[in-house]
Amino acid sequence: MFSGISEKMPSDINPRNRNLECFTISKTNPLTINYFRSHVAIDNEKERHLENFPYTIHPLSKFCEYYSAYCFFLYVTLIVLKSYDFAFTRIKCEDPYSKNIGILATGITFDCLAILNMILQCFIGYAQKDLNIELSLQKILLRNFLSGHIFCDLFSSIPRIAMIRTHTYTFFILNTMQLLKLRRITSIVRLIRPTFQLLKIKSPVKKFVIVFFLFVFMLIHLMTCIFLGIARYRFKIMSMMYNSTTFLKRITGRGTFANVTFLERSNLIQYLVAWFKNVQNVMLINTSDIKSASRSIINMEEQIVSIINYLVGKLLVCVIWIVMLYVFAAKWQLRTKFEEIMTELNKYMLSKQFPLELKSRIITYYEYKYQKLFFNEFVTTSLLSETLKKEIDVFLCKSLIQEISIFSQVSAKHLKHIISNLVPRIYLPGDLIIQAGTYGDCMYIIESGTVAVFSPSGKEMCHLYDNAYFGEVSLLFKKKKRSATVVAIEVSRMYELNKKEFNRCFKNKTNKKIYMSIIKLAERRLKETSVSELQMKEAKILAELKA
Repeated sequence: MFSGISEKMPSDINPRNRNLECFTISKTNPLTINYFRSHVAIDNEKERHLENFPYTIHPLSKFCEYYSAYCFFLYVTLIVLKSYDFAFTRIKCEDPYSKNIGILATGITFDCLAILNMILQCFIGYAQKDLNIELSLQKILLRNFLSGHIFCDLFSSIPRIAMIRTHTYTFFILNTMQLLKLRRITSIVRLIRPTFQLLKIKSPVKKFVIVFFLFVFMLIHLMTCIFLGIARYRFKIMSMMYNSTTFLKRITGRGTFANVTFLERSNLIQYLVAWFKNVQNVMLINTSDIKSASRSIINMEEQIVSIINYLVGKLLVCVIWIVMLYVFAAKWQLRTKFEEIMTELNKYMLSKQFPLELKSRIITYYEYKYQKLFFNEFVTTSLLSETLKKEIDVFLCKSLIQEISIFSQVSAKHLKHIISNLVPRIYLPGDLIIQAGTYGDCMYIIESGTVAVFSPSGKEMCHLYDNAYFGEVSLLFKKKKRSATVVAIEVSRMYELNKKEFNRCFKNKTNKKIYMSIIKLAERRLKETSVSELQMKEAKILAELKA
């Protein structure tokens, strides 16, 4: 009646492994479903991790679910802080933190967090492009070295307090290394999705608005800080090249950012002035400087540069928006279709006044079937030739069928015929698949998921997992009723094979021996089920007599 039984009791779990639960793969991690579709696959991955790679952290663990969001906010904070620190450095090698005691404490704190994070990254696995999870410590270290993250994190986290009394130019180089933290912008982009999932931000509009304003803020902040930092560096270098008094007299009043008076103002004033000027240049929302510059011959270069920047900026902004809208539309097209379908579905359920439990089951079915990306499978496959359809079916089901014992010795010709006649089914938790005592005309093969098998009296006998099959008894014996009830425990995807195609495959000269072995196996299972049911009845009678 059934095969593929395997179930671990809680007492069988290694106590050491139980302590590592938060560091191994977790069923609650929202990214797990993208790589493993059933509890069995997750359990196998957990066993592989704990037995072979106990000193690494699984990227789909409960820890990494929260750690990804932590890294997102940490990297954003570090980039903002490091660029600010670069811009407002007091260029004094003997006292690099003069008038910046608060920045000193904050900088040291985040430098320590960055170094600790860098070390921790060397023990966290990663997902490959082929959806395999790499947990080897050597490969994780090699990947971090090749990506450059280790070097950028290390050199950008050197505290400036360690640079006291170094040579001025050496100090410039080490201080500028703080900008290596910009390498983590790619990490921020990668961590947006898991962060939104943890914070339960699902609306595409909200996601787009948050991401847009975050990166616009970071862009303008970086441009502001780099602008101020370069001006300060230029001021210090030129003051070293010339006599300080003479140089200060020469540059006083020339240009906003070369003005000594401006550089001696508070950090807030300098930042705000540079901020609004960069907003004007980046967003092209004001061109008053072009008009004012035309009134002075001294600012002729600024006038020409502003006009060129204005024209190039307008063209650049148009191109960027066109590209962004195209990429956004292409990337979210399938997801937008899914959201539209779900909106219509919710309106339909509301109009029909479905109960909450039924609504939840319907939504679960849609989310599992389409994985939040809607596509019309019928229309897509209807355009294909019959040959291509069969090739697709063979590709999708061949590995599954070959794992099942009763099909392992079937010829390739009959195997292709079976695969082409499999009907996919999806069952939700609690769905009744087959009922004991009823006649059946098909068997089922589990691709992913878990089902529970009950005896006719209602006793739970076992669980069936991936690559298991059940229901073949009703196909082998005439007028034989189902000997057990099978109910889905989790969302399960399986294939249905009807009696006609089953007989066509096995009731022939080529597969006659296989057919007879299947019958013997089914008879033995029926006998075991009958004995188990009889023992249960006897135990029940004895209990009633004792009562």
